[in-house]
Amino acid sequence: SAFLKASVKPKSDMATLPPTRGAARQHSLRVYLQIQQWLGNPLPPTQWGWSRGEDGILNAVTTNDPVAPDSVLKMIFCRCTTGCGVRCGCRKAGISCSGACGVCL
Repeated sequence: SAFLKASVKPKSDMATLPPTRGAARQHSLRVYLQIQQWLGNPLPPTQWGWSRGEDGILNAVTTNDPVAPDSVLKMIFCRCTTGCGVRCGCRKAGISCSGACGVCL
């Protein structure tokens, strides 16, 4: 599978992984909403892949799924040597550092 191939490489590009079912579903909801708007059928965006922030602005719901299964998250670590900064691999992947990261914690 695409995940297994990407996960064995020392440097993986997360953008090459296929979307999760939850991410694909949310994207499909937003596409459907857009088509309905083009056809003149207004629908409430908060029921079709969007959420309203505290400031009232609509934000795309990217997924309702966790970023990865817990078993996978336990295998991921960033190898930072000077603390957790902007170059941190975990931060770039959108996950929190774990005990395996060492210096970050």
